[in-house]
Amino acid sequence: MNKKRAQMKLSFGMIFSILLIIIFIIFAFYAIQKFLDIQNSVQVGKFTNEFQLNVDKIWKGSQGSEKKEFTLPKKIIFACFVDYSSEERGGKKYLYKEIEQLYYGNENLFFYPIGSAQGIDGKEIKHIDLERITENDNPFCVENIDGKINFIIKKDFGETLVTISSAKNQALEQTEQSSENIGETIKSQTHNVEIKGHVFSPRTLTIKKDDRVVWTNMDSSKHTVTSYSGNKLDSILLSKQGTYSHIFDKVGKYTYTCSVHSNMEGTIIVE
Repeated sequence: MNKKRAQMKLSFGMIFSILLIIIFIIFAFYAIQKFLDIQNSVQVGKFTNEFQLNVDKIWKGSQGSEKKEFTLPKKIIFACFVDYSSEERGGKKYLYKEIEQLYYGNENLFFYPIGSAQGIDGKEIKHIDLERITENDNPFCVENIDGKINFIIKKDFGETLVTISSAKNQALEQTEQSSENIGETIKSQTHNVEIKGHVFSPRTLTIKKDDRVVWTNMDSSKHTVTSYSGNKLDSILLSKQGTYSHIFDKVGKYTYTCSVHSNMEGTIIVE
């Protein structure tokens, strides 16, 4: 009899221990999931802050263009710009109505699928030309590939707002444009100047009137392209791989420097 009671006590003890282990495992899974959700939320918040800072940097300059890669949680498939003052159009127009439930009056950037951004599904990005960004596609969506998403942030001379485009789409457009231009007479040319080792290369460049010059910063250090006098050349601070371009529409000699490193000097001669 005592033996049976001991066995029953042992059995109840084992059952209780197993229940405790199961509860602990469930709690551990819950805690891990919450921790991952918090990490994803922090990552999305970091992306929106960095994205706005990069937009502001381009917006404050007279012109500039920069390709930037950002990190987002892998569960996010698209980052979409949507203009809800205009109708849906383009290849992703089927997302227009679904995303609209996240719109409360100011948001213009949304993450899809809904809920994938852990509570930060919509965000307002300031100083962007939403009308131009969504001119052909509304929503305009950029794909998040393995947690990496690439944008081109750009502002041309005379513009007051920044435009956003997909690096992938721009590459396709450039290929198509190159194909269309085959056989046409080239009236102007584009020349490249590399900023490498704190040197403009080539230091002196001779071009024709109406030619374009594109400067690309290959250094880790930030540089500018700044005229010695006047504001003919006036770039923002260019990060690595950042570019600045200018079309020279008047004959003359143009000398320039880097406002950060005064020992750097370059010359453009326009004939």
